[in-house]
Amino acid sequence: MPLRIAVPGLAFLTAACLLPTSYVAAEGDDAKLTNILFIIADDVGWNDVSLHSSPAQIPTPNIDALARDGLVLDRYYTQPVCSPTRSSIMTGRHVIHTGIYNAFGSGGNKRLSKAYPLLPEYLQKVGYKTHLVGKWHLGHNEVAYLPSSRGFDSAYGYWNGAEGYLNHTTADPAAYDFADGLDTVYDVNGTYSTYLLAEKARAILQQEVSEGSPFFLYLAFQNVHWPLEAPEEFVSRFQDIEDPQRRLVAAMLSILDEGIGNITDTLRDLGVYDETMIVFVSDNGGPTNHFEDTQSNNFPLRGGKHTLWEGGVRVPCIIRGPDVAGNRISSEKMHVTDWLPSLLSMATQGHWQSLLGPSDPPFLLGDGMDLWSFISGKNDTSPREEVLHELNPMESPYQALAQLRGPHQPDAMWDGQEDGTPYHGNALTVGEWKLVFVEQNAEPGWYPPPGQDPATTHYSVDCGPSPPVDPSQCEARYCLFNTKVDPCEHQDLSSKHPDIVKSLRERLDEYAKDAVLAVDDEGCAPIVNERGAWRPCDAP
Repeated sequence: MPLRIAVPGLAFLTAACLLPTSYVAAEGDDAKLTNILFIIADDVGWNDVSLHSSPAQIPTPNIDALARDGLVLDRYYTQPVCSPTRSSIMTGRHVIHTGIYNAFGSGGNKRLSKAYPLLPEYLQKVGYKTHLVGKWHLGHNEVAYLPSSRGFDSAYGYWNGAEGYLNHTTADPAAYDFADGLDTVYDVNGTYSTYLLAEKARAILQQEVSEGSPFFLYLAFQNVHWPLEAPEEFVSRFQDIEDPQRRLVAAMLSILDEGIGNITDTLRDLGVYDETMIVFVSDNGGPTNHFEDTQSNNFPLRGGKHTLWEGGVRVPCIIRGPDVAGNRISSEKMHVTDWLPSLLSMATQGHWQSLLGPSDPPFLLGDGMDLWSFISGKNDTSPREEVLHELNPMESPYQALAQLRGPHQPDAMWDGQEDGTPYHGNALTVGEWKLVFVEQNAEPGWYPPPGQDPATTHYSVDCGPSPPVDPSQCEARYCLFNTKVDPCEHQDLSSKHPDIVKSLRERLDEYAKDAVLAVDDEGCAPIVNERGAWRPCDAP
């Protein structure tokens, strides 16, 4: 049967022509800006939060509490690894346009282009105080690319992608990384990062509430990214889990949940819990089966971090707040790029595009869409019908197009990638159909967490018994899955529906017209100072 493909976003882009050129609140408008607390966890998988399985292996009562009176998005999609997801949140643009397809290596000089104004910069325009607490991972080689230079009134945390929880030191190369704004903070060495970040977040909330300022707090926790480290008091809670890596992940997730609970308690104590929109998401699917020497979990979804399987890109997402229609579990689609237009739409009563400047890059096919009417409950359905998970612009026939655009990495090498490629493959979901061509496939199967018996566990996604793993499936040709009836990608239907494969491949060709190659190194490299700490190369 032929596949009908709509062009998402066309209607609202046309309507934008009728909007004013800049957003100005009406005179006498006493509408109060909604506070925003955006919590992003690191490497937390689909099956790591207790709302997705019963009995839960790892209780997460504070995360579950957000879900009870909020909106749970059952089909929220992110990018398969860290920097691409964070760049998508901050810009509202897809990685095929920013060129950030993979995670930045420690101490490198890749960065998110200054051509893109970021979410906190737009929020500042409408009156928000903006703060980052935690992980940045979007470039730190020059001062102009630090979060404190890109729209955040304050930034407290670390610039790289991974480091010790206690010594705050990156592994390769080894250097200390913890800062307050531009200043390295040395006196926190030896304090577990979750405690530091939660306490800083609470202090910011207390300050902003006392001053009466609407706030945007982007709280990017380190948990549960490797290296696996946790205080013994938390590890001891999970002695029933025999696998040492899974036990540590459980302890680290328990600390994360407790930190979230401390922060939501602070909001209640300050009297602003019901005036605050709270988002909880993970940055990508969890690395499973000892990949990256850890044991997050996405079961029964297929695959994990660094893959385009559902387990790599479909992650927990909870939204609750005064303007959010709660007590809902929705299977409507949302992509990570949608946060910027949706949050700005909330802040501007629907006039988010009026905040865009004349020199801002345009929103293109694959970029973020305004889902605020759906999130707020005014509409039952999301306008997003399709999700481009990724497209490799190095593939023929896309390479010739992508080489005409920049910034790009001409030799396709990338920080820390043993196979030398930043790309994960090609994958596109349209309606119920998902097309997949795999290039990075470290986790090709279905991996229950050690210590959890699938036969006695109820999962929020029910797929039945997992088939044998074919580690090379979808590596030599495109596969097709119906993710409505087969969300765990058990059965490849490409041979039964070649017409749908053809239609989806033609749709990929449309996305490829604007796709760029991966970003190259730019500017001078960051340095390690005399005290062994990472510093921008041009820092005073």
